[in-house]
Amino acid sequence: AAQLGSRAFAGCSSLRKIRLPRADTAIGDRAFSGCASLMEIRIPDGATAIDEFTFSGCKSLKEIRIPDGVTEIGMHTFSDCSALERIDLPEGVRSIGDRAFYGCALLIDIDLPDGVTAIGEFAFSKCVSLREFRIPDGVTAISEGTFHMCYSLEKLRIPRGVTEIGDSAFGFCASLKKLDLPESVRSIGDCAFNDCEALKELRIPHGVTEIGMLTFSACSALERIDLPEGERSIGVDALSGCKSLKELRLPDSVTDIHDRAIPAYIAIVASPGSHAEAWAKAHGNEVIHSVGNGC
Repeated sequence: AAQLGSRAFAGCSSLRKIRLPRADTAIGDRAFSGCASLMEIRIPDGATAIDEFTFSGCKSLKEIRIPDGVTEIGMHTFSDCSALERIDLPEGVRSIGDRAFYGCALLIDIDLPDGVTAIGEFAFSKCVSLREFRIPDGVTAISEGTFHMCYSLEKLRIPRGVTEIGDSAFGFCASLKKLDLPESVRSIGDCAFNDCEALKELRIPHGVTEIGMLTFSACSALERIDLPEGERSIGVDALSGCKSLKELRLPDSVTDIHDRAIPAYIAIVASPGSHAEAWAKAHGNEVIHSVGNGC
């Protein structure tokens, strides 16, 4: 099998068009990295591997088709391809590497094959034109920063099998108004939804026991958040800047609340004698007594 070597055309800033021979079945790492003028490339159908950073910084590349034999989009493969508008991925792709499409500012949508089971950290971060996204059913974790700073993202489907939402996964998704978290989710990372300025309501699944640092910070339109019985802790600045949130119901299971977790303008709905009631009184939050167990 023939391979186009590592850094074969890296930094060829004047290269505009290239057609690879059919004999090439693998493209080495950084092969076209920094080819800022590259507008057209045809990858042969026999290719089975595209290495990391292969097209990173190809700022003029508008569209590309990945052949059927490729099963992995490597780390940084298309990072900073700021003109990329369309990419066709084959059904055989199983994983998307870290920062694979980082900074693809003109990418409006991308259809991931159903067989994808892993999406890496910051894979679609700074895809500022991305409007909607379907996560394949086989994916079980939304990694750190996956959609960070996807300012235009409005519609997203999270499959039932997802158990983890990583740190900053949806940070600065300023157009995201609604998101349904499946009951399979067990953990939500720090800053997971910070600066989601359009998000109005969210229900936290029953398996989640901790709301971390800055998780909902600056979600200025958030009017309602439902915390489950079983929730135990709320981290520093978890709800800071949630100016539309007038009251928050805290279940009796909550026993650890950071001093700066909840701003004083948010009334706390809690059971008499609960830790939540004591915390609210100590921090100047209005207390509204709930009926029953407070959940």
